[in-house]
Amino acid sequence: MNLLIVDDHLINLKLLRAQLEAEGHIVFEAHDGVDALALLERQRVDVVISDILMPRMDGYQLCHEIRKHTRHCDLPIIIYTSTYLSPGDEKLALDMGADKYLKKPVSVETLAVALHEVVAQPHAAPRPDALREVVMLKNYNER
Repeated sequence: MNLLIVDDHLINLKLLRAQLEAEGHIVFEAHDGVDALALLERQRVDVVISDILMPRMDGYQLCHEIRKHTRHCDLPIIIYTSTYLSPGDEKLALDMGADKYLKKPVSVETLAVALHEVVAQPHAAPRPDALREVVMLKNYNER
């Protein structure tokens, strides 16, 4: 699979890249949501794996932007975080469009299962409707 990993910590990127490439995946990297969206315009990927806490555009906003974009709205997204760990954080990630929420660290096997699950889903998370979008953004701003 072609995978995009989005994280502003270089050590996290290198470790995750090594694990995924060892499993036979082709890996692309972005350091924040802005870079990820730019990469998605020029490169086809099968799944996005994103941290939440990043400069310029965080993982929540990245999910929201991907879901709004007609070309990428069905792209599977896995949130992979060590910072936002509460049930409310998980709910917000899923509400913003993530298909899966994982707490760092996870085993290679757990990540492989998550990748298989999000790709096997008939459709990725639905695009937000206008009313639901207002509620999501309110929750995002209140966190």
